[in-house]
Amino acid sequence: MIRRHALKSILSGGLATSVCQLKPSFATACWDTTDDATILPESQTLDTDKLSAIISRYIDDNGEGVFQWTTKSAPQATNSHMHTLRGDIENFLQVGKDSQLTSWEAVFWLCFNCLDRAQQQAFATQVPRWIESGTEYRKNILDEALGYRRSMRLDVQLEIGDIIFFYADSHVASSLGNDEALSLWSGPNGRTSLQRTSVEELFSFTESNPEIYLLALQRLFESLGGGADLIADLEELGKNLEADSSMRPDVVFNRVDHLLQKHDATKALTDYEITYCRFRSI
Repeated sequence: MIRRHALKSILSGGLATSVCQLKPSFATACWDTTDDATILPESQTLDTDKLSAIISRYIDDNGEGVFQWTTKSAPQATNSHMHTLRGDIENFLQVGKDSQLTSWEAVFWLCFNCLDRAQQQAFATQVPRWIESGTEYRKNILDEALGYRRSMRLDVQLEIGDIIFFYADSHVASSLGNDEALSLWSGPNGRTSLQRTSVEELFSFTESNPEIYLLALQRLFESLGGGADLIADLEELGKNLEADSSMRPDVVFNRVDHLLQKHDATKALTDYEITYCRFRSI
């Protein structure tokens, strides 16, 4: 399997490049680069003292904490934690191990905890509108709150509070600086709760699981707005994997590499598979 992303670049300096400047040859669209819809000011930085307090309170000595990961893309009646913002900020802030969120909702929750009360109230007014928007809910949280549209190729040293996007928005985590991260997902380490982990572990977890990797690649190239033939081929490979559970991971990965080379997409994957946003909104 081709190792496309040099993770050592996370720990080295360099010039960051916006994803909208890395448009691959097969892409026909890119993210809107305007920041007009961002409802928080750009002049403040993350309150790292508050983040440290959150980690101390909600993450145990084994690196495991609150929440249960869910794949739901919008709050459901049985997954109502985001709904608490409709009227009670304190209920939203206070969580338990059974509270369910997606990875990107969890990052939003972490950032929300680091806001002052006036900024929290601004989001408490806005988020219910996003929830009611239905299919636009995910996009609004990612774009308007977390700055997904402004994310850049990861070739600089990560700072505490940076938001990390894996394979477009297939997974989202919060940086603790350098290679450390907070993440809510189905792994690594067999955990489905908020955990202290590393960018390397999250990246390796994706690449070592054929089903997760195929879905992540599809999401990535769909987000780039092009590569329809590649996406169709990846979907077909996913169906074959589902039909034949005995298919070895190395066979899947070799076929993926063949498809990437066939569609001249390897460089685009290198540029986009991990991006980040400097969270300067709070």
